Amino acid sequence: MTGRVRLLAWIYVVMCGISLAIGTVVLIGLLVSRDPQRDSALLFIGPLFLAMAVLFLLPGLIGGLGLLRGKRWARAIIIVLSFLIVLLFPVGTALGGFGLWVLLGREGNQFRPPAQRKQWENEAVPPVSARMAPAAAPAIEPNAESIPRLRDRITELARVIDAPDHVLPTFGYSEDTGRPHIEVDGTAFHHVLAERGREYGRFSTTSVDDLLYRVFRDVTFSMAARHLAVNRVTWRAQRQIRRYQLELLNRLDPRWGSRRDAER
Repeated sequence: MTGRVRLLAWIYVVMCGISLAIGTVVLIGLLVSRDPQRDSALLFIGPLFLAMAVLFLLPGLIGGLGLLRGKRWARAIIIVLSFLIVLLFPVGTALGGFGLWVLLGREGNQFRPPAQRKQWENEAVPPVSARMAPAAAPAIEPNAESIPRLRDRITELARVIDAPDHVLPTFGYSEDTGRPHIEVDGTAFHHVLAERGREYGRFSTTSVDDLLYRVFRDVTFSMAARHLAVNRVTWRAQRQIRRYQLELLNRLDPRWGSRRDAER
């Protein structure tokens, strides 16, 4: 369960629970009171409180508890209540709008039936840029002159999927922050991960295609996770990330999409 769904659930549980408790105490107090105005107060407050309890407070409390337990029916209850109060400006508008935004959006997908969930996830993945990948570039040999050519080739491919600069590697040097960098030693290309003077990963190859695939496998994963605003990597999030990543890789080179899809 995401943080926004949990927040929405607790708002309803606390708000409706406290309101029910206060209203019940007030009614009991009036019933046991000997004040001469008791009957007239009961005639006004009693029906009003009972109507609010039946139409909103009890359903809201039950729906909030259901959301906390991940119940599908709870989503329907809170959506209906959100529609009922959205015109009650300003508090009802804020709470109702927040509930509709959360439960009708991506975060409400966890409460949908499996078939609808799969269809929604497919529709939720936005189309990537319609631009096609550049034609295959001339071969690049691992030598001292290859760094500028690699930089140009990676930059050219990055434009196809609108990859931001900060997810691309550096060339010939390391920022020592965990950002990948490309090295060439005259015999091979190296994709290196280093942070605080410590090397965490090194992929070496003599194939430019393998190097580019490794670069953009990481780049597209970062883009997918960021685009889908994934804060916690659950199995559902992993599927969404992988689907969007494959879309990006297929735009660059269908072989890369197939290669990533075959990896586990």
